[in-house]
Amino acid sequence: GEVKKYSNGLLAKTALIRSSIPIMYLHESVKKILNKSLSDNTAVKWKPYPRMGERSPELKIVGRIKPKDQDIVFLNKQKKNEIIRYEPLVGFEDLIGYQATKTSIILGIRSQMSSVEKNFDTLMERAIAETLNLRLRIKQIIMGEVYMLPLYELDDTEMKKNKIKFKKKLINIEKYIRTFNSFTLRSNLDSDQFKYDSSMLILVDFMTTPPKIIYNQSDLLSYTKSKEIIDDFQNVMPENFDKRLIKQYKKIHKIN
Repeated sequence: GEVKKYSNGLLAKTALIRSSIPIMYLHESVKKILNKSLSDNTAVKWKPYPRMGERSPELKIVGRIKPKDQDIVFLNKQKKNEIIRYEPLVGFEDLIGYQATKTSIILGIRSQMSSVEKNFDTLMERAIAETLNLRLRIKQIIMGEVYMLPLYELDDTEMKKNKIKFKKKLINIEKYIRTFNSFTLRSNLDSDQFKYDSSMLILVDFMTTPPKIIYNQSDLLSYTKSKEIIDDFQNVMPENFDKRLIKQYKKIHKIN
């Protein structure tokens, strides 16, 4: 197709991020890994939405406050149309139904390539709003989050000059790992409603060629010497994300 030109690199970068090209591969990889893991480690039959290899249509899951299209959903029960009887959604038609939603696995996939520090509060508030909206309706819903962050964020000033450059200063790794770790692996269905059942914080070093993904604790050693942070990373590292999620599913839904 025709290549669209932009007046400066910052607009081009925004367009690239909004076009979801980088994150599209992430969606499919996560879906593929979890699909295989669920098939290998659980006795129930799962169906992913959107279907394998596709980005749409997304399933609309009804929460306590609002219905929302979800990035990836795995169902193991038949969908059933039901009419919502509580405010503010009274009269809304839920196309999935209570039982299928209750036994589902729902994943949110997000990324932030620049202004990481500036958007930190919004990022955290949004993550917690996602879990609470669904869990205040059905607390057994299993939820996972996948968040991709650059170790060195894109330099917006340089991007305006049509240069793709990353800032020289590392993002505050300790802060992100500590924060993500504080709302993952819920243990109590009532007091931990805001927590995810498994989180995957994908830290990427785009300064190297090819870019380096911090996959586990030993990869993180090059970027921090803090033992506490390396310990915390175990709960949010990409390695074993699927195992953590399935373990939570089995525990909460009491299945083998």
